[in-house]
Amino acid sequence: MSPDTFEKFLRKPMERIFNEVKKAAPHTKVFLHSCGSIRELIPTLIDMGVEILSSIQPLARGMEPSELKEEFGKDLVFHGGGDMQEALSGTREDVIKEAKNKLRYFSPGGGYIFGPSNHFQVDVPVENFLTFYKTAQKFGRYPINIK
Repeated sequence: MSPDTFEKFLRKPMERIFNEVKKAAPHTKVFLHSCGSIRELIPTLIDMGVEILSSIQPLARGMEPSELKEEFGKDLVFHGGGDMQEALSGTREDVIKEAKNKLRYFSPGGGYIFGPSNHFQVDVPVENFLTFYKTAQKFGRYPINIK
């Protein structure tokens, strides 16, 4: 969806919901899930009050984790980003590399909730699921120092 279409049809209703939630529960964090290439919409989402952005689809155009963190990391907590399209259904080494890369790119300075870019599907072996999270347990403690 283009930014113009988003602005025309979705911004005001979504913003109204976010504002009402914040009025009712001021300490609540606004968490939004969106798939695909949404980089152009991220400044608008921040302006609307989004505080946590999920799911960060890393293979989509413009969704490179290191660039997103650098550009928007002071304004957003990132959730997810583990590549479900290729890496997590790949080899054990692919999964370890993916987990380490997400920690390396998103964790500096805080503001990252480790996870996949979407729900695990049947094409991800159980071993890869476990490897993904075990890698995060091993390397995902501050200070993050992954080479």
